[in-house]
Amino acid sequence: MKKLFLLLALALTVYGTAMADDTPASNEIWYTSMNKTQVTPYVTNAFGATIQSNVYDTEADRGVISFDGTVTNIGDLAFYRCDELVFVKYPTTVTSIGEDAFNGCTKLSSIDLQEGLTSIGVRAFAGCAGMEELTIPSTVTSIGKKAFHGCTTLSTLTVKNGSIGEDAFN
Repeated sequence: MKKLFLLLALALTVYGTAMADDTPASNEIWYTSMNKTQVTPYVTNAFGATIQSNVYDTEADRGVISFDGTVTNIGDLAFYRCDELVFVKYPTTVTSIGEDAFNGCTKLSSIDLQEGLTSIGVRAFAGCAGMEELTIPSTVTSIGKKAFHGCTTLSTLTVKNGSIGEDAFN
């Protein structure tokens, strides 16, 4: 009986730790939207894996896009002009954000750029007028031209490493 109790307690501890983790699994992208509804990516094959589901939980105020494998990149035009998108958090397995990936996401105010990201593409966040602060992780070595063009409310930027492309903020 004691062994069963200890195993149950251990299982609850491990499960509780996994649930408390605030990082998406390698096959998920989390997001919030302005109107608390599902946001559909502009390009659905831009993630290195195929979308299996996209569900918005209004109680948790979080959308979860699930994939059939590990998400390795947020490709070109992935969320282009998804103007209801407010927040995005992707797994640490993502190494690149492609050209125009979030271009025109006017209400995007926050994206949690993870360590492991190495490149941010040309115009990746152009037109994200709602972006107020951003930290670029130390693993980023390349930021493309006009990557943050039109981010008119960006007031706090922390760049931990890397080179910044021509007119990245123009």
